[in-house]
Amino acid sequence: MEKDDQEFSINNVDGISELPDSICHHIMSFLPAKDARMTTFLARRWRSLWYSSPVYDFDQDSFVTDRIIWKFLEETLVRRKRNFSNLSIEKFRVCVHMSKIVDLRNIVWNWIGLAVRSNVKELSIINSERYYPIVPPALSISIFTAKSITKLEIVRFYFIEIGISLSLPSLQELVLRNTLMGCATLEKIICGCPVLKKLHLQSWKGGRELEISKETLTELHVKLDAPNLRGLDYLGKMATVSSVLSSPLLEVSIDMGSDGHNSTQYVKLKNSRSQKKCGWLVKRLQAYSYLKNHGRVSFIESTASRIWRKNKIEETISEKKMDFQ
Repeated sequence: MEKDDQEFSINNVDGISELPDSICHHIMSFLPAKDARMTTFLARRWRSLWYSSPVYDFDQDSFVTDRIIWKFLEETLVRRKRNFSNLSIEKFRVCVHMSKIVDLRNIVWNWIGLAVRSNVKELSIINSERYYPIVPPALSISIFTAKSITKLEIVRFYFIEIGISLSLPSLQELVLRNTLMGCATLEKIICGCPVLKKLHLQSWKGGRELEISKETLTELHVKLDAPNLRGLDYLGKMATVSSVLSSPLLEVSIDMGSDGHNSTQYVKLKNSRSQKKCGWLVKRLQAYSYLKNHGRVSFIESTASRIWRKNKIEETISEKKMDFQ
């Protein structure tokens, strides 16, 4: 009988609860916020684990109504501020319908502010509505002067012009999708990111002319959804260029030289009739740039001319020809 009791007690040991907080937090980071919150009912220790978590991922699709996620965010925020406001947050992601409830917007603003003050490293704020909520100016400044953020994703928000200089000294990746932001503000952000490597712009709305000057940038991903677009100029040198062009009236100028005066390649397409032709040219230029930088120019020189003759690309080159050195 004593042996059976020992086996029973051994089989009922809660091994997970004996793990260190860091490991339990790591396990919880793979759960949706709603499920991670349910762990607070397991034992008293799990209550503190949820409210002290370094990773939060709030997605409105996991909740039945807007009011439920509003109360969920509010309750978690209050307890986090009360007991664990001194702890860091590594990742914070929120995806909600921002136009439905005013109180929900305020809670989201408060959460973002707390995440920034908690030295968040990866910040993702996503508005799934078509409405563009205006981010409070003070919060905008806090976001774009955060020293800890390494990855920033913003989807469908409106940022008014910021008159002060901005600085994100740790930011390596910036993603802007369907975001209203003036050229001056965006240029200030990029200029204030000394280690920025990846920039994603998709359906960015903010002006007609944007100048990007960043030596550290290695990846530029641009998606253009503008069927009436008539001009696109690219001037610079980039390791990776990814673009989607969708206008049949588009005139494209691409200069991928080392500087504006001694360019290694220049192509101008007028009245391009298909997205396929533009995409084909960008890929050829990207391949040429890569091979040139790796000392294999002779290969691309010998093959490019034959490809262009076969596809009659010469007919679309109006001002300058490819300058192979």
